[in-house]
Amino acid sequence: MQPTTTDLFDKDIAKRLFTFRTKHIAKQQKKAAELIGISPPWLSFMESGKRRVRMDIVETLVKKFNLNPEWFATGNGPEKLSSPAKVTPATSLNNIHDEVLVIKNMLEMFEANLTHAYKIIENQGKQIETLQKQLDSIKKS
Repeated sequence: MQPTTTDLFDKDIAKRLFTFRTKHIAKQQKKAAELIGISPPWLSFMESGKRRVRMDIVETLVKKFNLNPEWFATGNGPEKLSSPAKVTPATSLNNIHDEVLVIKNMLEMFEANLTHAYKIIENQGKQIETLQKQLDSIKKS
């Protein structure tokens, strides 16, 4: 199966989270999770790309550890800001826009999976009908 744009984006974000954590927060995942305010398994899932990085966690990283949101999102610029980032209405709107895009991609994947499931069910129904007709013809013989 070909990876989707979302899969690639999440893997890049996961790598950047790991890089930032080991360089600027703590080498040990457990200690870093404590400092961020999340559980070690949740941090592990995010760093492995199995869970997306929630916006509230990004905000914590920006506020507490001066994470550069542009670097985190795109890989451009320095990893860390020299002074704390100021949250403005524009950055909040950008964050909302990014979240909407992620939700839209997730809905598209869900719709594709649901369509695929319906096709499987339809094919199974046809196979059952065929088997039923064969069974009926055997009973008549």
